[in-house]
Amino acid sequence: MGWIDTAKKLPIGGKAYTEHEGCTTSKKLWIYRTPEGVGCFCNKCGYKSFSSTGLRNLQEVLAKHGEETELVVNDVTLPEDFTADVEEFSQEALLWLYKADVRNHLINAYGIGYSKELNRVIIPVYDEHNKLVMWQGRGLSNKQTKYLNTKSTKKQNDFFKSWIQSDTSSDDSYSSVVVVEDALSVIKVGQITKAVGVLGTSLSQKQINYLSKFSLVIFWLDGDRAGVNASTKMVKKLSMVTNTHRIFTKKDPKKLSYAEIEEIINSARHNTITDN
Repeated sequence: MGWIDTAKKLPIGGKAYTEHEGCTTSKKLWIYRTPEGVGCFCNKCGYKSFSSTGLRNLQEVLAKHGEETELVVNDVTLPEDFTADVEEFSQEALLWLYKADVRNHLINAYGIGYSKELNRVIIPVYDEHNKLVMWQGRGLSNKQTKYLNTKSTKKQNDFFKSWIQSDTSSDDSYSSVVVVEDALSVIKVGQITKAVGVLGTSLSQKQINYLSKFSLVIFWLDGDRAGVNASTKMVKKLSMVTNTHRIFTKKDPKKLSYAEIEEIINSARHNTITDN
């Protein structure tokens, strides 16, 4: 997050622009500094982020700045009113999860929760030491930003990983991995095979190293222009160290049935043409 260090050097109320790494539509990333922290935005790709340096909690950031697509904080904590009790979820929260066929057993397995104050489904992301490094909040109102990603400045190289670990799975299930964009798609695809979510538009070197262990990496990102551009860049980096393949569908994985997901993945696995 090089823009953060640059923005911190601005005077309070100052604005400037710096190089936008990872954006294929613009080289300019606008940055600014306020009494509460520093932020950035790109008019071309829509990327936004804010790093809090003085506010006490997430709710204050939202109240003062509106809902950002991404917040970067020193220490990630779940919302104060976070609950993992399905009985306390709103009807809208359950409808969004059930519509994707994510039922109670998966909600419990992944520690998915709900925040009434933020009006969001909360999906936590933990590292290999079971430390919370990020959470993704899905807005339940049309007036909200759809996804709110809260990341730690200390650790931003982790994937959101599926938990499928079946002793009865064939070796082929572990020779490939599917890379998707959002947390719910990870959960859906993860019921079929190993899946990880980048929860962003670029890969870090740590993530590349992890994915290079697989003999085939299948990218299944959003089919819009941003998703296609992101997958192109990721494939370019990873194809030098392993086989890669891309899936393009009109619907996100989370919007497909398990049978449809399995059919699409099996087709991609047995497709001898890769992006290498």
